[in-house]
Amino acid sequence: MYVLEHEVDSVLAKVIARIKPTQAEKREEEKLVEEITARLRKVVPPFIEVMMAGSIAKDTNLRGDRDFDLFLLFPLSHSLKDLEVMGLDWAKKAVEPHKWHIGYAEHPYLRANYKGSKLDIVPSFKISHIDERASSVDRSPLHTQYINSKLTPSQKDQVRLLKRFLKNIGIYGAELKTEGFSGYLCELLITYYGSFKQLLKSAEQWKGQIVLDIERHYGEHELAGRFLAPLVVVDPVDRDRNVSAVVSKTSVSRLVYSAREFLKKPKEEFFFSEKKPFSLQKAKELMESRGSTFICLFFKAPEVVPDILWPQLKRAEKNLAKQLELEEFVLLGHAHWSDEEKHCALLFEFSSCCLPAVRKAPGPPTFQPVDCENFVEKHAKSPHGVWIEGDRLVALEKRKHTSPESALKELVKNPRNYGIPEHLAETFTRARILKGEEIAIKENLELLAIYLCRSLP
Repeated sequence: MYVLEHEVDSVLAKVIARIKPTQAEKREEEKLVEEITARLRKVVPPFIEVMMAGSIAKDTNLRGDRDFDLFLLFPLSHSLKDLEVMGLDWAKKAVEPHKWHIGYAEHPYLRANYKGSKLDIVPSFKISHIDERASSVDRSPLHTQYINSKLTPSQKDQVRLLKRFLKNIGIYGAELKTEGFSGYLCELLITYYGSFKQLLKSAEQWKGQIVLDIERHYGEHELAGRFLAPLVVVDPVDRDRNVSAVVSKTSVSRLVYSAREFLKKPKEEFFFSEKKPFSLQKAKELMESRGSTFICLFFKAPEVVPDILWPQLKRAEKNLAKQLELEEFVLLGHAHWSDEEKHCALLFEFSSCCLPAVRKAPGPPTFQPVDCENFVEKHAKSPHGVWIEGDRLVALEKRKHTSPESALKELVKNPRNYGIPEHLAETFTRARILKGEEIAIKENLELLAIYLCRSLP
């Protein structure tokens, strides 16, 4: 039995008051936008348009989030090389003497810390329709125009509610590390459902693949099988793109569960829950209390961008887990992590620290004489012999590995044989194998916190 509507509305009103930028903050944002735009206008030629995009341009940013996205829009007559060379050169001149570094999407852009705010200056092509697109970032200005044409001021506050809700349950952000909901996806969900409350009411009923086509780019049956993802939200400005492609099944499930729980008992804590402090000592205590075996592969991070690193870490983790299970080790769980600069780690938890020296090997049915003969010959030197169970021959075989540590040592030596992706393979061969309390080092603190504290939101 759900609570009365006014209880939900009361909580949401209080949350909006806490997360919406104040008028003073908005004035400061406008001042910074004018200042940065003026700096850019001094260095870029007249044929380059300077445009604000992102959440501040759409007025869907949260209080305290000072992320500015400025686009340098080039005519289509220019080349990608012009964007990379000329665009970045102008961006560097505009932000000096503030610190900057180069980030990478489909092509480079400049990131800077400008007076305490995060600033991205992105060279891209100016397009009026997606068919003119020359690079993926060209969509962003179209996204800004679309959202501003669809959302009312009150609906933009609903977007803020959704962002804060997702942040609190750990699934906000389209990075491959998070596999969560991007800001643009949040805006589209509110565009589709109209309000945060209505989204939650719908989300608690989600099951199977969820498909949303706001602009009805496709007919009733055209979308079946076109996008293979748990959540499909067709980009209104690009019918060939699923905005939610990166969202994992786990992230969708966390939203479904949290939506149901909030509607049953609405509280501000769903938006602002306190994060309990976590320490290496706490990690040691939790690992010891489980009575299981923890092993960690700790190795140097390869020099690749995060969008390449995270999928490869995930793939390595899954492939190793599969190999370990083939060796009949029982895994209670596993995880991957990186600081994206120096270190990577793969964590495995096993139900026990060792297996028997032998394993039971099922043989062929007794009515297959040739196979039976080969099976008996293969096990002729076994001290345990061969016997019959039901209609099959059975024998005991000596295990190659009796401990997960032994198995991992072999896997580390030959990474490419076991599906370790190319960029990880070289540093993987020099991985340190940490066991038990050895894993509880400061570099692994975030990994251990994520893995050991996976309680429901």
